[in-house]
Amino acid sequence: MEPENGRAVAQLPTPEAGTDRPGMFNGGILALDIARVTGWCAVSRPAYKSWPLSALEAKVAPPPDHNEIRYGRQTMAPQGAELGLLFDGFHTWLRAMIEAMQPDWIVWEAPFLHRRRDTIDNLRRLHGPLAIVEMLAFQNEIRRREVPLRTAKKHVTGNGSADKRLMVDMIRARGFNPQDDNVADAIAVADTFIAWRRMR
Repeated sequence: MEPENGRAVAQLPTPEAGTDRPGMFNGGILALDIARVTGWCAVSRPAYKSWPLSALEAKVAPPPDHNEIRYGRQTMAPQGAELGLLFDGFHTWLRAMIEAMQPDWIVWEAPFLHRRRDTIDNLRRLHGPLAIVEMLAFQNEIRRREVPLRTAKKHVTGNGSADKRLMVDMIRARGFNPQDDNVADAIAVADTFIAWRRMR
């Protein structure tokens, strides 16, 4: 959803077609692919406990129960907006999601740094929202963890250098229908984190 009057407006996700459970469940995992257009995936506690641990297992597992798994994307600020507006939009949205879901964990894809191309503004754009995640998670006593980008790609596709199209295709093969690569990446982060936690 585009920002309203320059601010991101948090909108609670609605169920997928064919489901009858409105609103958002409490607890579970909130996975994020943080950017101006942020992809997110919310996984309930029951879904977390029954989540397939590998792509091979997923091929024979039942399709995801979309009463227990929600995902989508949120535009935090218009293209080219100043950083303050971007951070304000992300803070507003994430705070509302936390209040609605009360997650046990917040996990996110680690930003990929281009040493030769990253300017100070780009670094601020990357790390500003991460500071907001850490702050809100701390204030609400939510556990949090960063998932390396290459780790998520390798877990989902077998290739740590997989491109966006392959990531989307592999997530769709798991029974999801992401709107774009931002959402696919958020689902991949959830998938990687859950496998890591349950196989410990």
